[in-house]
Amino acid sequence: MSRTPTADDWQTVYRAAILESDPAKVPGLIDLAYKVVQRRAFDLWYMGAPPTRERHELDNALYFLDLLRKFGPLLEESPRVGDLEQRSSGESPADGSNTKSSTTES
Repeated sequence: MSRTPTADDWQTVYRAAILESDPAKVPGLIDLAYKVVQRRAFDLWYMGAPPTRERHELDNALYFLDLLRKFGPLLEESPRVGDLEQRSSGESPADGSNTKSSTTES
């Protein structure tokens, strides 16, 4: 984004953060989205706005972004489903390394 996002842009910034595929960009986008969503939630709260669908969506967005902050790094390190399926069927991982030991019997 070429300009600083406003609180009204919260949905655009939030979507960009959760849909980003470049792992290097994800933490920065999550932090930016969290700030923008939080600013919009505070704006509504200070205006005395009654509970609305938007306030519910903001609460959900903050919750999900917080989960991504906490567990995102763990998810990047965990094995993918495809990797687990290959290993359970006895195939070697995609990088060509073999996980089974290659000992020969005499």
